[in-house]
Amino acid sequence: MFGWLSGLVSGWGSVRSRHATGNFAIGVEGNVTQVFVQAESGVFGATPSDPELPFVALENAIVDGKVDISRILRWNYELVRSLYGRDDDVRQIVEWAEGSDPQILLRFVEGEGGSGKTRLAAEIARRLRERGWTAGFLRRSGPIIHVPSARGLFLTIDYPEEQPQRIVTLINAIRDHRRPGYKLRILLLSRRSFEAWRETVAPIRDLCGNHPIAQLGPLSPDLARVLVEDALGRLCDLLGREVRPHLAGLESWLERDETHRLSLYATAAAVHLVLVPTPTFDLSAPALLLELVERELQRIRDASDAAGLGREALARLLALASLTGSISAEGLRRLANPSLEITQCPATQIVDRVAKLPWWDGERQRLPTVTPDLLAAALSIRVFDERRDVAPEWLYPAIEDQVSPELAPALGRLVYDMDRLREIGPSPVPLWFEKMIDEHPERAESFVALSFDPALPHRLAGFAAKVGLKLADRPDIVADEPALSLMLNNASVDLGDAGRNSEGLLAVRRAVEIRERLASANPNRFDPNLATSLTNLANRLGEAGDITEALVAARRAVQLYERLSTADPARFEANLAASLGNLANRFQLNSNLIWRKALVIYPLF
Repeated sequence: MFGWLSGLVSGWGSVRSRHATGNFAIGVEGNVTQVFVQAESGVFGATPSDPELPFVALENAIVDGKVDISRILRWNYELVRSLYGRDDDVRQIVEWAEGSDPQILLRFVEGEGGSGKTRLAAEIARRLRERGWTAGFLRRSGPIIHVPSARGLFLTIDYPEEQPQRIVTLINAIRDHRRPGYKLRILLLSRRSFEAWRETVAPIRDLCGNHPIAQLGPLSPDLARVLVEDALGRLCDLLGREVRPHLAGLESWLERDETHRLSLYATAAAVHLVLVPTPTFDLSAPALLLELVERELQRIRDASDAAGLGREALARLLALASLTGSISAEGLRRLANPSLEITQCPATQIVDRVAKLPWWDGERQRLPTVTPDLLAAALSIRVFDERRDVAPEWLYPAIEDQVSPELAPALGRLVYDMDRLREIGPSPVPLWFEKMIDEHPERAESFVALSFDPALPHRLAGFAAKVGLKLADRPDIVADEPALSLMLNNASVDLGDAGRNSEGLLAVRRAVEIRERLASANPNRFDPNLATSLTNLANRLGEAGDITEALVAARRAVQLYERLSTADPARFEANLAASLGNLANRFQLNSNLIWRKALVIYPLF
């Protein structure tokens, strides 16, 4: 099997933790961020620093005399000072952090975008700092050294689903080094459900609790109203406005849709009420945010014009930055290609011009996307919808040097948010990525990781399938039947997840045909692969309504796993139980009897 493919099949290379005397390592070597805790100055090329807690004075949200919509809506500018409705969550998490357990403890905060996870974590870190802790956010880039205080070290990791290698390595390091000699508490802020993390945290399940320590959602109508009033008053004070806008219609707006009571949308309603002349409470939450983006676009376009980029260039670059979180200097040069129609600026000058703008991150030498996430999604909708003719051609130059395991969850988050905000159907961006591979099959190898991502976002399943099928057409893969069957099988799963079952059925039939031949020649090596594809075939046939043939495939998978588990129960009992469960659940065939058999074979299933 080809090296680039076998590395993915066996896992993401040699990701491992690294220890030094007197230090606790939660990082990895290789091309992944290294993070080291409790290290002396100069160890691993870094000096100790505090975790990030970047609160900013609210007056800095005024840029060149105008309100920066992105800044005014960010948690760290504190347009809303009080943490409404979260007192119990704060108390519980602080008590957990200060508990006497000497082991490293890790917990999750769960909630959708805009629910206030980051603001909650920041408030907890601030309060712990006041009590003498070293506390804050663990940044993504390193090496990083955070030294605990006498009270302990409290680290928050935002977007853990977008840092899969880092989180797996963190879990394994904690498993191997549970007692660092000081209190170490780690809080993960995730959009994914706690259930989705169970397999990842299994090595330290006893240190993670049985449920998220906080689940954030919409506020009550009364608390949301107070939040709007608070934000409205603060913004009017900032702008020197003595007359406050009327709040007629606020109560019915908050009652109309619980989404309106998410902290971000309630704050956005206050900002819209002050800055935009159209009636705020006649709008849905997505429409309200899109109108704020229209206002922000005027400021972005003026800055783009003044910098000599062309009036629409900066908005296009910021929207493209949202695909991965930022654009590198080299990415900017690629996007300055005149054929892409993004900017009038020559590639030799674009970095210098963008670097003079307040959006540029001078420390990292990148153009980051706007935040919060939902604002970035709203901006992307406006920009991409205006240039549907050429926007698909922008995607690859924007992300070419940032294709990594973090791409799928970051892109999936953006697409999910765009879908939430669009009122005219789902975002076309996933289909544009498919088109990108269709027109340039040589790019498929860059995205092969998508075909092996167990947590692939649903809306990227079609793109992942396209990648797998294009790779399956390569002569070197066609000549390597184990690799070919693997790509076809995975593409079939992705096509099923994308709702394209007929295409998935064609792919898995090819995979089964190849694996039948391979298993006939070498059953010890290929029977497990054949059983996997037969299960997949049964699922695709079941979706197609061909229950008779589906049952034949499902029963064959069970028979294979019965034989395999007899020879190697530790390796295959779980697969046998799962195949029995699939037979019972999908086809309702003597389901109670089959489930009892599955549970006898594998009680933890």
